Amino acid sequence: MSQLLIHVIHSIPDGVALIDTVLRHYPIRNIRCCKLYKRGLNDTYLVETEQERYILRVYRRGWRNKHSY
Repeated sequence: MSQLLIHVIHSIPDGVALIDTVLRHYPIRNIRCCKLYKRGLNDTYLVETEQERYILRVYRRGWRNKHSY
């Protein structure tokens, strides 16, 4: 039986995964949620703590690196 392989062009990271892997490297405490705010070429997430809100941008891999010009 052969396997079907589908290449992925765009995926949407889970907000909880972004908290665990990315946001833990920033001095943001007591994160209540991280949710997709706007999908596009680069996705925008709304990060909420008990007292503040932040915007997290997730850029497409290879977007505007020195080799893409």
